[in-house]
Amino acid sequence: MLAPMLTIAQELWVEAHHSIPDLPIWHHCHKHHGHHWTIRLEVVGAEGELQAADAEQLAAVAKLLESHEGPIRMRTLNDITDPPTRTPDNAWLAAWLHTWVSGHLRVGLAEHLRVTVTADGYTAVHQGELAVQEGDARPAIIPSP
Repeated sequence: MLAPMLTIAQELWVEAHHSIPDLPIWHHCHKHHGHHWTIRLEVVGAEGELQAADAEQLAAVAKLLESHEGPIRMRTLNDITDPPTRTPDNAWLAAWLHTWVSGHLRVGLAEHLRVTVTADGYTAVHQGELAVQEGDARPAIIPSP
């Protein structure tokens, strides 16, 4: 018999700005502008895999992300990586957040993490590992096994 699945989730809203200069000049994202992003962090695991402290930890990470001390609120997303990225779209942000949030969770919990990012009606979901290809600031999404 399979163990029941549990979900710990946090949803937050963050304002930040970006530009995607590789888009055509007529596209609104070509120029520097802001968005309101909805971010959902979910940790899903079988009963026994998740601990009570995991919910508190995820809430603390969400609170940090939402704060002005966090890595993205009211910042230019192009500049949060070194070197700066030219493609900070929703998929990129979901992958970047997966890596950042994973670094703030207990060891082993990242494999249960799913990050959903929505802005302007476009949603991107990242569940898996993030790898930055050498010489490329854009993350490549590698599905979890």
